[in-house]
Amino acid sequence: MPRLLKAQGGLNISASHNPPDDNGGKFYDERGGQPVPPNDQIMADLVDQVKDIHIMPWDEAVKKSFINFISDEPHKQYIALCCAQRLIPSPKKDEPFKVVFSPLHGVGSMTSMEILQKEGFNVIPVPEQMSADGQFPNVTKTPNPEIPECLDRAEVVAKAHNAHLLLATDPDADRLGAMIPDDQGGWRYVNGNEIAAISTCFKLEMLSLNKKLSPNSIVVKTEVTTGMISRIAKHFNVQLLDDLLVGFKYVSDVLWQLENTGKYSHVTGTPSDFIIASEESHGILSTDKIRDKDAGAAALLFAEWALTLFRNNTTALQYLNQLFERFGYYRNVGLPIALPGVEGKALMINM
Repeated sequence: MPRLLKAQGGLNISASHNPPDDNGGKFYDERGGQPVPPNDQIMADLVDQVKDIHIMPWDEAVKKSFINFISDEPHKQYIALCCAQRLIPSPKKDEPFKVVFSPLHGVGSMTSMEILQKEGFNVIPVPEQMSADGQFPNVTKTPNPEIPECLDRAEVVAKAHNAHLLLATDPDADRLGAMIPDDQGGWRYVNGNEIAAISTCFKLEMLSLNKKLSPNSIVVKTEVTTGMISRIAKHFNVQLLDDLLVGFKYVSDVLWQLENTGKYSHVTGTPSDFIIASEESHGILSTDKIRDKDAGAAALLFAEWALTLFRNNTTALQYLNQLFERFGYYRNVGLPIALPGVEGKALMINM
């Protein structure tokens, strides 16, 4: 949005998939991404220096033009941008391919779901999770696709409709969750590393098939994300950045450096050479036009993958097992640690 509107910055106020106590702001600079060191710490220090908070009634702020509402044009452009990432022909009207989707009471119905429907997918919503509700009343545990239990209601819907894919987004729709049918009549959770590997390999396969891949193409991942992606990138003979620090602000910085200097570390090129970036925490970025992880285009990419398998009479589980056979078996374990309040912040600082 800051890039589109040529703004000096942006602010997204949300706790997203985190506990309510974590409600806060995501700051974006004029580059469209979140600040990286040292600017991120400078901004945090400035916020800590604020002692007085001045409050003005909403109506007064609107009257004085401190608040201005934008049209839905940026949203339309975002949807069009994501749809432009299409890699395969859209589903035919009589094609019996079904995707179950849940926004987990967040905004994903206005992004991922809208994109899938616009591209012709038969999307089956999870009724009790479609309303925007910050209390997340119908979500087990927490609305975080990293937690398999939060997809339990969507799984029930998927079984009832004999669906081919289950997708979900976290409340601010930047993380993608997924489940696929197993070979026992049930459903298998797909973790963040597997989503990253599948998305990366499928997109490279499609681009290679259509002769749109070159040695200048760039694949990016953070250092905590599965090493399978490094092997996949090397297999397709593309440039690889696989040691970024955690957080998509560093991916955004890669794109900015490419845009302004033509290089980042050992990688050279332009943003148009960028193919995909991923992180184990269910974050995917598949276009250089957006500068943060985004479940909109990611959902389309994953749905196209599943649809391609459906058209080829191959199952998602077979594809995943073939990935392991081709590039190696990886076991990744994530252990969430809750560090609430001031005491938790102090512990994090001292780690």
